[in-house]
Amino acid sequence: MNRWLWVLTTIFLTAVIVTAIVYPHAMVSPGKLAVAHRSMEQDCFACHEPLFGASVDRCVTCHVRGDIGLRSTKGQPLSGGKARVPFHQALVEGNCIACHSEHTRTGSLQRQAKQFAHTLLKPDLLSQCQACHVAPSDAQHRGQIAPCATCHQSTAWKPATFDHGKYFPLEGDHNVACTTCHVGAVYKTYTCYGCHEHERSRMIAEHAEEGIRNIDNCVRCHNGSGLRAREGGEGRDD
Repeated sequence: MNRWLWVLTTIFLTAVIVTAIVYPHAMVSPGKLAVAHRSMEQDCFACHEPLFGASVDRCVTCHVRGDIGLRSTKGQPLSGGKARVPFHQALVEGNCIACHSEHTRTGSLQRQAKQFAHTLLKPDLLSQCQACHVAPSDAQHRGQIAPCATCHQSTAWKPATFDHGKYFPLEGDHNVACTTCHVGAVYKTYTCYGCHEHERSRMIAEHAEEGIRNIDNCVRCHNGSGLRAREGGEGRDD
């Protein structure tokens, strides 16, 4: 009896192993392939090496690194909705599997999609945000010429590193282009003389009447659309 049990077990295990090798998509596939690769669903070894898993070397037999985002795997130029920003050429390493997982899993086997990280990009591309991202069109960003990294980090768009409202709310007549106050998009300095009603000679004369001589730093006393002077403003002669 034990002999027959051993024989049947051996036959069963052999059948499982042979089937897994000959028909791996039916035995060990974790789920359907992504639509773009659906035609290869019956050919696991197009991407996988036996016993070693998916191989980057097999990815580049179809996807030429220099063509990704520019041309299809057949060499045809991409256009319209199929076109992609060609940032793959600027990756620090060509490890497709680091970001791409082609099987869609369900239930307990579901795996989160791997997230793209800006640390994968070469430094010279990190400063070219508009190469991949559409520039914001809100009033605060419209006409902005400073690098995004002036206020934002590549790890997340929010929170920005600078809260303008904390120092000077952009309300009312002060909701203007950044370069009105920050000439040449130099954000370490500002001026209030970008508007006609703030002519320097007029401001000096009006403040002199109140005994205020130092008016180079307006926000020490004025903060907000009302421009009501703070009590105890600096720069007085008394």
